[in-house]
Amino acid sequence: MTVTWYDLVPVFGVVVTIVGISFKAGQILQKLNHVIGEVGELKTEMREIKTDVRRIDDLDKRVSILENTTKSKKQ
Repeated sequence: MTVTWYDLVPVFGVVVTIVGISFKAGQILQKLNHVIGEVGELKTEMREIKTDVRRIDDLDKRVSILENTTKSKKQ
């Protein structure tokens, strides 16, 4: 039995389809990797913001204590 290139056209079609799907999957994975990196950066920024909020709360408490102390001394 002789195999001609016409007989291999479906095989080439399958190979091209697999390559196309692999290429598209690679693009999606690159985008996903970028998104994961962005999420990591956002988590870090959120931690920094939480730390800043805690510091502000502590300063706010100190100011309140000083105000109360000052008010009681004036009376």
